[in-house]
Amino acid sequence: MTDAVSIQMGAVPSDDPLAFAYGFKQGLSGDKLPRKGSEEYQELAVAYVEGHKLGAKVAKGKAPMPDWARKG
Repeated sequence: MTDAVSIQMGAVPSDDPLAFAYGFKQGLSGDKLPRKGSEEYQELAVAYVEGHKLGAKVAKGKAPMPDWARKG
């Protein structure tokens, strides 16, 4: 189970901060994206996919936790 994450929505670096933040949280928690090219993948917002990729990098220790997102 992933710790709670507090997100400062006004600081999320996206034109679609809600989708980006939700994707970030899902990637951080280890949820996988649907297979690229699948119908499910095609229905995802671009911001969600970008956020998910960042969250997955943070979870793997390949990127630092952004200033706009804090665990706790």
